[in-house]
Amino acid sequence: MLPSKALAATARNLRGAGISKNAVAVNASKGIEPKTLSTMGDIIGRELPFLKGRTWTLSGPSFAREVARGVPTGLMLGGPSGRQADMLADLFNGGALKVTHWPDRIGVELGGSLKNAIAIGAGILDGLGTGANTKAALLVQGLSEMSSLIRARGGRADTIYGLAGLGDLIATGTSPESRNRGFGELLGKGLKPEKALAKILTVVEGIEAAAVTRELCARHGVDAPLLDAIFRTTRGARADGVLKALGFKRR
Repeated sequence: MLPSKALAATARNLRGAGISKNAVAVNASKGIEPKTLSTMGDIIGRELPFLKGRTWTLSGPSFAREVARGVPTGLMLGGPSGRQADMLADLFNGGALKVTHWPDRIGVELGGSLKNAIAIGAGILDGLGTGANTKAALLVQGLSEMSSLIRARGGRADTIYGLAGLGDLIATGTSPESRNRGFGELLGKGLKPEKALAKILTVVEGIEAAAVTRELCARHGVDAPLLDAIFRTTRGARADGVLKALGFKRR
């Protein structure tokens, strides 16, 4: 799996590599291109036009260390339906992996990226010392705002309830393995974003996801107060702004 920032350049470098015109692409990177707001599948189609209509994205709750340990893991393969989709799902199925095809590539891709921003919000609540009740409210509102963005981009509303939406959000928003949740927890405890980031040893994708989501909301006229509050907190605003976005006051 490539880092999302490297996908465009890598695809561009493959233009003269002699790839068969009958090839298909399966993307496993999660992210949205900041300048164009393109999903990873859109980028592949832009840089390698012959793959338009023949690109799928594999996404879902899949912490690398758990996959490496053989923990049973369910994933969604988002893309066109048909014989090729069934063959690809069968190719990845097996062992600890269970892969289910879903016809909404855009929704699967957006779910895999947007949940990273919501996971930061879940961590912020942990840092503020709220409980499971509050986090449940955040996850529900987060799903609603994610669904609105997916529909605005032409995806299916029900995609959000699958593994690439709800499933990935539960894992990323609750697990100690999640660096996005861990970063948010440090913000909730009062650390400034730069100091919190210095304590996380790997990339926190939710920071960029929160910024890109703000642009997506503005472009498509989507009201997403929770995602906006999370973005502001990653830029140094008070962490209790996330509570306010949920309609609560801090005691």
